[in-house]
Amino acid sequence: IAPWVPHALHMPSHIFTRLGMWDESIVANQASAEASRAYAAMRHRDAAEAEELHALDYLAYSYLQEAQDAEAKKIVDLAAKVKKTNPELEFIAAYALAAIPTRYAFERNDWAAAANLSIPNVPHWSSFPFMEALIEYGHALGRAHTGDVEGARKAIARMQELRDATKDPKFDYFKSHLDQQMQAATAWVEVAEGKKKDAIDILRRAADSEDTLGKHPVSPGAFVPIREQLGALLLEVEQPSEAQREFEAALKIYPGRFRGLYGAAKAAELAGDKENANRYYTKLAAQTSKAGGSRDELNHIREFLSAQAKATDSKGVASARE
Repeated sequence: IAPWVPHALHMPSHIFTRLGMWDESIVANQASAEASRAYAAMRHRDAAEAEELHALDYLAYSYLQEAQDAEAKKIVDLAAKVKKTNPELEFIAAYALAAIPTRYAFERNDWAAAANLSIPNVPHWSSFPFMEALIEYGHALGRAHTGDVEGARKAIARMQELRDATKDPKFDYFKSHLDQQMQAATAWVEVAEGKKKDAIDILRRAADSEDTLGKHPVSPGAFVPIREQLGALLLEVEQPSEAQREFEAALKIYPGRFRGLYGAAKAAELAGDKENANRYYTKLAAQTSKAGGSRDELNHIREFLSAQAKATDSKGVASARE
């Protein structure tokens, strides 16, 4: 009813995102971003509209859940060129500028890219230091996963500085979330140092806290929900049944997330739960039918389902002979 209003076009995607309806979210946010650009052009503005960046953050997130990485990368490249926003210091713009590149690295398990994320040269960080900390979270997890323990510790220390620099009470949510993200990053430092049991305990506590805190409306979702991170570590220590439980718990909060579904599928496969493994892989195959990337996971999904189909065909042939 208001096809020229960017925010009105965007808002339904909050529902779509919470339900894992990625196609619908993509359509809504494409329309919102286009309307925002048209609005800016009509007024001869040279700055990026905050509403457009907000829509692009949700759009990139949705593309990544469908493994449409090439489409998401276009948004990353666009965000990297932003030097000025309208309004000049806008909360949702700051979030998008921090979230888009960080999320692109995280969702694709590109830890080297996360470790080396650049911090955009924009004025927003002085007003929203906790947003800059989201990029440092990328540095912390990326460096911990690539063995740079000292670099990870420095990133965590910087996260603490930026958390403490956030004084406005209306941003207490983000301070609380940073506490949990610092715990998660610390856990992966423990993993790098061989203290995996301690890391599991830290991640479990942080995941419980993050689940209770919930999602902020500015964000389409937590940066790699900590419960997903816990599931990944449990897979690493060869506890697939426990990992499956954690991934499935994460999927109840964040339905349809690629990493949640793939983790649950892989855990079920390793635990010998072929029925659920097949169910999750089948859902992922349908969800990634338009994939535009080269993730290793996509190859594994195809290989698993192909093997299952051959096994089913073989049983059918054997039954017919009998």
